[in-house]
Amino acid sequence: MTPYQISRLALDLHEKLSDILDNDLNYDGHVSISICNQIIIHHFRDMDRLYAVHQKLVQPSKHIAYLAFWIRKLKPVSQAYKKASVTKYGSKERLIAEFPQEEVEDVNEKCSLYYAVALLNTFLQSGNIKVPSGMTKVAYTTRLANIMGDYFRGDDSSGMNLGNRYEAVLYDMRYRTFGPHHFVHIINHLLAEAAHP
Repeated sequence: MTPYQISRLALDLHEKLSDILDNDLNYDGHVSISICNQIIIHHFRDMDRLYAVHQKLVQPSKHIAYLAFWIRKLKPVSQAYKKASVTKYGSKERLIAEFPQEEVEDVNEKCSLYYAVALLNTFLQSGNIKVPSGMTKVAYTTRLANIMGDYFRGDDSSGMNLGNRYEAVLYDMRYRTFGPHHFVHIINHLLAEAAHP
């Protein structure tokens, strides 16, 4: 991969993380382009190693998981605050100086999960993740979206409360050993669950 290609992918990642902060999470934060560049480099090093082992194909879930892992690990987002807090206190500078407890400490973990979901949808739409036989792409993506919504809310379709899995995963990502293989398992389980209505 050329330095130009890495820079382009880093800019794309920067743009997507900025969009997640602004639109999905409703946060005001800073995304480092330098760290986005490092994320892309580490991701492609991992993919090169995986291709050396697997020869022909690396599962799409591994591409997604390794990229999400490096977002969580290298933490490209800093000084993130809820937009409502910035409005309430008048400026981000005042929040930083007087109310440091308002900073969102797990913002990188949240961004990595949101990015993984966005990338999963991109892979599905592009056909890189195959729709199970007997299902249409619309039915599969709709079912997957519902399952992910349940996952993040902490409920499942049976009505059984499983606790808030989103919060549990965020906690594990932040305070426990959490590697890319953990992401792979989560993604593969979500895809398998969506395949069996």
